[in-house]
Amino acid sequence: MELIQELGELERVAMLDSLTKLWNRLGIETLLQREWDYATRKNSPISIVIIDFDNFKRINDQYGHLVGDEVLQASSRLIMSTLRSYDALGRWGGDEFMLILPGCNREHTTLLLKKIQTAIAKSPVMTAVGPLKISLSMGGVSKFVREEETLKYWLEQADNELMKVKRLGKGSFLIAE
Repeated sequence: MELIQELGELERVAMLDSLTKLWNRLGIETLLQREWDYATRKNSPISIVIIDFDNFKRINDQYGHLVGDEVLQASSRLIMSTLRSYDALGRWGGDEFMLILPGCNREHTTLLLKKIQTAIAKSPVMTAVGPLKISLSMGGVSKFVREEETLKYWLEQADNELMKVKRLGKGSFLIAE
């Protein structure tokens, strides 16, 4: 019994990002597939959002990676504080995060992303070099899953929306339907 508990703990740790304590890429992909399958079976809406920290490379270059780490840690906690208990946030890679909003339509996703933007804008990140203001660009997809669509297609759409936001000037979000 103890060995089973230890194996469960090891599996959980293997799916967590050591820096932010959020889901890591493997963890969030696993959860995303489960939520995608559920939304498909139950004909329920789902939203998938990719979050990118604007000018994060500049923060690392100017202040160092430890300050960059502080920004990721504090910001991820702040984002988590805006979410519903059954939403999920994970580190997708580097300074990109994946947000999964089960049962969330476009209207509610828009409200939630505005809430995240407001929280980030009002709360400079306290770091070793002082407070830093950050902004986020977000691109997502929010709708009911259609039979002919794949999760890969949705991720490509979310990434395309994120790239559009970055081209338009950053610090905002777009959601495909």
